[in-house]
Amino acid sequence: MPTGFNVETGSKLSPKLLSYAPILLKFLKTEREQRGRGPGNSLLSIEIESHLSTFGRDVKGSDVRAMVNYLRRNKYPVGSNADGYFLAINRQELDFTIQHMQERISSIRAALNGLEGSFDDQEEVLL
Repeated sequence: MPTGFNVETGSKLSPKLLSYAPILLKFLKTEREQRGRGPGNSLLSIEIESHLSTFGRDVKGSDVRAMVNYLRRNKYPVGSNADGYFLAINRQELDFTIQHMQERISSIRAALNGLEGSFDDQEEVLL
């Protein structure tokens, strides 16, 4: 069911972002191999946006997140932390990302449960 939100997700990327995802992956790999950009020296979203813009189109932070989601769904080990994104070289480097995502799932599930139960006891909520 369409939500009306105009946000791309990793499960359904536009042709533009689908063509940029391999470029992003190559950039993450090159930055890791040549500059040691890993968990302690992550790439900021703005750095990724800037790199991708050299290919002719503006890319926003939400686009970067959608492409990262797409890459992760396709089993590429893209890690993240408060500082940005990186290509992980082992499972331990992904542990923080995985834990953070599990916490987000729990938080979203709790919010969803609250919304779904909002009007169980009454028709309107008076604030």
